[in-house]
Amino acid sequence: MEEGDAVDYLTEGCVSKAPMTRDEAGRIWREMRDKTHAAARARGYAIPSWRASNGEAASQFLSKVGEPVKSVIEIDPARLIAFQFYVAKERSAFHMGKPDNWAQRCLPTERLRASLQIASDGNCIFFDVPHAEHVLTLTKEGELRVEQSYPYVVVGDIGNGRYLLRAGYHRAYAYMTAEPTPAEPFLAAVSGAELVELDFPGMRSRLTPANPPLMGDSLNPSLALPVDAVRTRHQFRITAP
Repeated sequence: MEEGDAVDYLTEGCVSKAPMTRDEAGRIWREMRDKTHAAARARGYAIPSWRASNGEAASQFLSKVGEPVKSVIEIDPARLIAFQFYVAKERSAFHMGKPDNWAQRCLPTERLRASLQIASDGNCIFFDVPHAEHVLTLTKEGELRVEQSYPYVVVGDIGNGRYLLRAGYHRAYAYMTAEPTPAEPFLAAVSGAELVELDFPGMRSRLTPANPPLMGDSLNPSLALPVDAVRTRHQFRITAP
């Protein structure tokens, strides 16, 4: 996060015993920034090794998802470049607790169906969704669906053998912290879509240096700042004209 975003998050998006001032939040951000830059220089960066996955899970996934995905690879999630700099442990625990094997957790081929609790007020209906990564879609049959943008692990090739983790941060964190260490490989779908993340202001310079931020950095206790986040309500409201 940039300083302004971090200060806003720490002072407005987190719960603490005593309210945090913006000066205190700025000091914490500067200290953590210096630590992460020093740690990145110390650890260096090596191009991650990976291999194409041709197993049954990958084949089923590719036949189901189709064109947006170029291939499926086996890769160490800790070596993926990080675009999202936070993880909700509660969400990771959800993936950890699922009875599926890791191939099914990383690349689910069936989307869960659940009933929505819909309320209305005049010409408006509204309903809650679990988190912000949901969109409304309309099927060819005219059925309105609420779906997660990327319900599977997605990486993007940013050149020179580097892979950016586009979606699946909570699954990746769950895999890295699972005990015992999973014997199954971590599977990721390689996106064929344009990497819009690199077009965000200042993001290209942060993701493509000699020592970019990595998903594995979240496991370093000296680099991770535990916070109690304010629970956010995510709601769709549809109003008739």
